[in-house]
Amino acid sequence: MKPKGFVSNDASVAQFVDVSSQENFSIDEESAANLQNLIDDVIFSISRKNIHFFNVQWLEGGLSSSHCEHRFYLEKFGNAVFTNIKNLLDEDISITTPDWQNLPPRIRKPIQEVVRESQSHLSNSRQHLRALGVSQSLDSDCGALLQIQNLMLGQEDTCVRHSPVIVVGSDGSGKSTLLSQASIFILVFMYCPEWLGSDVVRIIRHVGRSPCTSFTPELLRNLCLHISLLFGFEIGPRHYSFELGKLSIWFQDLLKLVEAKDNDLVIVLDNLDALRCAPNNQASILGWLPWNLPPNVHIVCSVSEEEEKILSLLKTRISTSENFVYIHPLTSQSAISMMQSNLKDNKHVLTSDQWAHVKQRLDGKTVCPLYVKLLSSLARRWPSYKTLTDKDVPLTLDELVNIFLKDVENKYGVETIRKIATYLTCTNFGLREAEIVELLSNSEYEGPQMDTQLDNRKVEFSVIHWLDVKKELGK
Repeated sequence: MKPKGFVSNDASVAQFVDVSSQENFSIDEESAANLQNLIDDVIFSISRKNIHFFNVQWLEGGLSSSHCEHRFYLEKFGNAVFTNIKNLLDEDISITTPDWQNLPPRIRKPIQEVVRESQSHLSNSRQHLRALGVSQSLDSDCGALLQIQNLMLGQEDTCVRHSPVIVVGSDGSGKSTLLSQASIFILVFMYCPEWLGSDVVRIIRHVGRSPCTSFTPELLRNLCLHISLLFGFEIGPRHYSFELGKLSIWFQDLLKLVEAKDNDLVIVLDNLDALRCAPNNQASILGWLPWNLPPNVHIVCSVSEEEEKILSLLKTRISTSENFVYIHPLTSQSAISMMQSNLKDNKHVLTSDQWAHVKQRLDGKTVCPLYVKLLSSLARRWPSYKTLTDKDVPLTLDELVNIFLKDVENKYGVETIRKIATYLTCTNFGLREAEIVELLSNSEYEGPQMDTQLDNRKVEFSVIHWLDVKKELGK
């Protein structure tokens, strides 16, 4: 914005330009020249289509949406930014997305399934690690990660067939984050080439998070198609079957073909116990899983320790106990270390008195990473002058979740949050943002409390309102 017609006695002028003297209203010439040089550098450095010029009349107090000219400027400015960002995204998507129309119709749909499925699970893995913090995840999972590293290195060195690696832990113990590190997330690009010494092909699936990973035939078919595409193996009409027996044979044949390759293949299956099967065919959950793998193929699975039947079956099939990696609940010392790392990731520091109270509350307790994540988020709200009480440091997940829910209910209305939570709870695989907005479009949106009665009026729920709520829920 290029203001013109400054009012000399307006104190808000200094927010937009450097003023040498407020009384005489003289603009600092050196600062103005440096600012113009910066603008010139930006204009010459970026694409012309990303540059927009605006000129708006100055009004005492700055911009005001009640002023006709300013309202027109804000609308024009917002449309320009929105259009520019949309065009940039469209250009990037057109470059990175395959041209599906050039593919033969018989293989177009299977390839689309694999690409979309792999992208969604990769995104899930990134969210797992981002939620806990890079430093925190290193502190929490280092021991188990080293055990997996030793197993993979031992399998590679002996050049003999081996069994899958099974990660066991309670729900919320950090199995998913560990697997994200061990196979596919950004940190793995440092680890796997170091561990295995060659190009590593990585596949990850969070079982039960999508229709393609909820049932054994769909999961196995998607894995087979993914391996075939990555290694350039043939995909013929006979491979389109959903019959579990044929898919199991295809999967075994593909692993034999991979054995002849120079690449290592790492497959990670998170929450294997979430696979569904027909009531009279429980064996289909694990019947397809190979127990003897080629030296350059590594399968890492996670299983909840509450699933005793599946664990007992795995123990009868996998002869060595070393292949079972156990994730134990966090001790108070580990929880404090993870919390420190999480706060460091978010550039937040607690006072020594605040740390002392947190340590006193957690002393002798065992917790899970999710608890540490939520407590860290709560701690980022504490100002340095705050004296903590026991109520400020809840000891259970339920208490922490209730604190955050009450906070968003106060900001956006009980009814809005209740409906969002209800819809998400009732779905197996979540909802797309467009679906949430459509479901809530007939709801009255209360929104954050404003200063005037006019601004506090209830309005129809829209995409903008959902983005506000989503941002708050993601903090």
